[in-house]
Amino acid sequence: MDNLINSISEIYDKRSKAVNIENIQIEQIMTKYSNTNKPIYKMILNGSIISRNNNLVVNYTCQNCKLNNSITLNIFMRKINNSSSKCNKCVNLDLDKRSQQSDFMKENRFADSNYTSKDKPVRIKSVKEIIYESELLWDTKDDDFKSCYLRKYLNLEEFDRIKDKIISVNYSKITNLSEYKYIFNYKVNNQTLFNPMLVNIEKNLIEKPIYIKFKCENCDCEFINRDLWIQKNKYKIFCKNCNFSNNIFKIRHMLNIKKEKIIYQSQFEKKFIIFCNENNIYIQNGDTIQYPWKGKNLKYIIDFKLPEQKMLIELKDEHIWHKKQVKNGKFDKKVEFAKIHAKKIKYEYYVVFQNEYMNFIKSHLIL
Repeated sequence: MDNLINSISEIYDKRSKAVNIENIQIEQIMTKYSNTNKPIYKMILNGSIISRNNNLVVNYTCQNCKLNNSITLNIFMRKINNSSSKCNKCVNLDLDKRSQQSDFMKENRFADSNYTSKDKPVRIKSVKEIIYESELLWDTKDDDFKSCYLRKYLNLEEFDRIKDKIISVNYSKITNLSEYKYIFNYKVNNQTLFNPMLVNIEKNLIEKPIYIKFKCENCDCEFINRDLWIQKNKYKIFCKNCNFSNNIFKIRHMLNIKKEKIIYQSQFEKKFIIFCNENNIYIQNGDTIQYPWKGKNLKYIIDFKLPEQKMLIELKDEHIWHKKQVKNGKFDKKVEFAKIHAKKIKYEYYVVFQNEYMNFIKSHLIL
C-alpha cells in the first residue's frame, strides 16, 4: 500500500486545479451509513477525509510496468482496498489471465463460428427454500458478525413488540401483517449477506419493510419511517413531535371522565386534569395548529380543549424554554395563530400562568 501511495505524482480536481499532496494519509474508517459495518481504507488529504462524492483525479506511476496512469480517486482507493498494485494495462497483459481466458473460450467453443447459445432453464427458488438457506448461512457466521448485524436490525422479539403499532408497509402495499412473517436474517445477494424481510410463505411473496406507517403511542397520529431499524431500541413508538417533546419533558397521560387518554408533561398540567375530573368537566387534548416561523410552517399543539366551555387552554410555567420563545417572538406568533384558529371554531383561547391559575379557575370554571 505504501508503494502505491508513494507513486502518486499529482491529485487534481476535475473542475478546478491541482491539490496540495504534501500531507496524504490512508486510514481504515467505518462510514456512518455502512451496510457491512466494516472499516475500509479512506484517503485523508491535508487533514480532511475524502468521501466518495468527490471530483478528484489521481496521476500515479504503476509499480509493475512504470507506466503513468490517470484514474479517479475512487478507483485508486478501490485498488488499495482490493490490495491490487497493477494498472489496467498490466492486468490485461497478464499471461496467466490471457491463457486462462483462451482455454475457457476454446473449451466452451465461444470462438467457433457455429456456436449457438444454449439457454439453461432457470429454477426460481421458493421463499421457503431461501429461508432454509438463510438459516444455514446464518449459522456459519461468527458471533461478532451476528452481534454487529443485530445492533442495527430488529430481531424477531423486537419486531413482535412493535408489530401492533404498524398500520402499513411500503406506502400501504401491506396492510395486514397477520399474513406475513418477519425474517430478520433473509439471505440476499449483496455484500450485507442478509436483510430483514416480511415473507408470505403461502403466497410465496417477500417484501422489504420500508416506508412503514406507525401509530404514535402518545397522540395516536400516523407517521412514516423510511426504515424499520429507526425504531431499534426505542421503548415507545412516538411521532416526530411527541419524540421531540419527550426528549425535553417526559410525556405522560391520564384518563378523563370519559376514559379517554389525556397527555400532560408537567405537574401543573396534571393538576389541571385532576381538577377537571373532580369537577366533572370534560377535558380533551388540545388542537394542533400550524403557524409560520422564519420561512417554515411549524406545528403548535395547544395543551387542552374544553368542548362544553368552548375553551382552548395553554398552561405555562416560567421555565427557560418559554422565556426564550417570548424573547425571540416565537411564542407571540403561536398565540396569534391560536387565536385565529379559536375564532374560526368559535372558541376562546387562554394562556394561563401558575400565578394566575386560581383566579382563572374561580372566574371561568367554578360556577
